[in-house]
Amino acid sequence: MIVNEPLQNSCAQKLASLGPTQYCNFRNDAFSTSITTLHSNSPTTSRTSTLDQLTVTDKLVALVSHIKQQNDHILEWTNKQNSSVNTTKFGMPFSFPVETVDELDQLNSYISDNSDQFTALALYLSTLGGDTVTSKTNRILKHIMSDVIASKFNYYGQRSQKRPFSDLPLKNLIVGAVKKGISKSTDKEVEDVVKVWLKHAQERLKKKHARKDQI
Repeated sequence: MIVNEPLQNSCAQKLASLGPTQYCNFRNDAFSTSITTLHSNSPTTSRTSTLDQLTVTDKLVALVSHIKQQNDHILEWTNKQNSSVNTTKFGMPFSFPVETVDELDQLNSYISDNSDQFTALALYLSTLGGDTVTSKTNRILKHIMSDVIASKFNYYGQRSQKRPFSDLPLKNLIVGAVKKGISKSTDKEVEDVVKVWLKHAQERLKKKHARKDQI
């Protein structure tokens, strides 16, 4: 199935301009219409040729692929909107997740020099979701920093060329945010989750690259 590339790009730009609710309504309508079309074109007798069956399969595969592309566009748009709004609110000159070591250093300086902003940012991060120490800590870490940056750290920085995460003000911010969200959590519980998350950063990067290569 050949897709007109200029038309596809135009559709993607149009979808990116929709809010999440508008997009979901649009996608559901499009999916229902497409499925109806597929059913109307499906073979109805035992004499249907193999070629016709393959054509229907190709259409279905193309439809699923197109819906996935739409999902990717809307998720990318939503993440950009949320990141820019949140970091602008706190007066930071960059967006989450931080993508460079320089941005991470700026973030650490920012929360070290301003206790009020440290408290406000911890409160915001505590609202990101997760009903266990592990899920909330992982969600906060993923929101704050990319796996590229995480792969440059381990918790103590010993016996490796990686930087120690335990020395950063950011570590205290994360512990404080989780404890605000889950009142009975302890420093050690949060720190143990951080250790595991940092340890697996390189593995997550490899999986992301593998998925991109398959597309």
